[in-house]
Amino acid sequence: MKLNRLWILLALALMLSACGNDRYPLTGTDIALAADGEVEVEEQEGNIFVMVRMQHLPPPQRINGPQGKYLVWFVNGNAQPVKAGVLNFDPDERTGNLTATNSHRGSFTVLVTCEKTPAASFPGEKQIAKRKVPARDS
Repeated sequence: MKLNRLWILLALALMLSACGNDRYPLTGTDIALAADGEVEVEEQEGNIFVMVRMQHLPPPQRINGPQGKYLVWFVNGNAQPVKAGVLNFDPDERTGNLTATNSHRGSFTVLVTCEKTPAASFPGEKQIAKRKVPARDS
């Protein structure tokens, strides 16, 4: 029975690795020098999932006031930036995570900003991290 479970786990691991996850380092800007993390891009059944994981983040309220929130944006060339969502910030661990989908198939930039409100409709000047993600090979 244990051997069967081992084979199943091995097969799942191989299938996941075959899906083609790409990982890119994400480093903080002057506003959050200690911040770092990664952007992981995975394609599954035609959908592009983007996972943003950051650590060593300062509390967003220190950067942008009492309602401050970290937001993640996708910037696709010259098109308007698209808000991917609010980075789920854990104040005890000083980490942030977000999983979102991106319909853009070419290269794009992941931008993490600190905004005064999660309702922001355009990225502000307080950029926490930025990473260009190259186009995926089909």
